[in-house]
Amino acid sequence: MAESLAPINERIAAAWPDILQSIADGNRVDLTCQRLGFERNQLWRFWSRHPQRRTEWYDAHKDSADAIIDKAIQAAECADGDAKAARVKVSMYQWLAEKRDPDRFGQRTRADINVKTVDLTAVINDANARLAASKQGRIIDATTSNSGLSSLRAHAVEAITAEIVRAADLY
Repeated sequence: MAESLAPINERIAAAWPDILQSIADGNRVDLTCQRLGFERNQLWRFWSRHPQRRTEWYDAHKDSADAIIDKAIQAAECADGDAKAARVKVSMYQWLAEKRDPDRFGQRTRADINVKTVDLTAVINDANARLAASKQGRIIDATTSNSGLSSLRAHAVEAITAEIVRAADLY
């Protein structure tokens, strides 16, 4: 089978620069193949299996976006009373240009981002001060008197005595 493809591949290789130019000019692939005397699938096999040709093919497609936009403008200018048909053509050409060169003709989305800054220095300093204060022990300032101690002793003695009496079952 490779032998039968050799003459076709040689013809396509000889016409390769013309094919790329035709594609870049916005011409249809099927009509270009028909004009040069081979099938579309033969052309596809020729360029798809070689990385350099594949790159050249996609570059030609990308370059065709300008020619396609020119066709869209021409379709809009030559509406001749049939505005609906012209609108369909323009829409189709815009879509095709968008697919062939999305960086230039693709739809763009816009994102507005508002960034507000808040100075948290004072809040952080206050938190650090509270943290440092919590690490220090609490100091309870209290004064004692002998009367306070005696009443505390009396209460303790009374509580202990009550427990002893309960334990001895003297009640």
